[in-house]
Amino acid sequence: METSAARASDSMDPPPFLIEKHRKYVLALQSKTDAFEYVVTEFLRMSGVYWGLTTMHLLSAGDQMDTKQIAEWVVKCQHDSVSVPSRGTLEARAR
Repeated sequence: METSAARASDSMDPPPFLIEKHRKYVLALQSKTDAFEYVVTEFLRMSGVYWGLTTMHLLSAGDQMDTKQIAEWVVKCQHDSVSVPSRGTLEARAR
């Protein structure tokens, strides 16, 4: 017979961490370029790239990211008058 203390302990256990679902979600984000969320969050893109790469590295899946394409996009964002803006279409502003 299970005691109420045992049931309470079981209910406090965290759910399992579904690594493969997290990997698939992060990878799917880079391909949804026509989604509304992609367009309206353009100003967050550079930090999103950082967090996406970091997440995939922590999930031991960094090799699944297209790092060449990402590096090309980051270089495309760079301007002579500023460091690297937060998005590819951001106009360069003098400091």
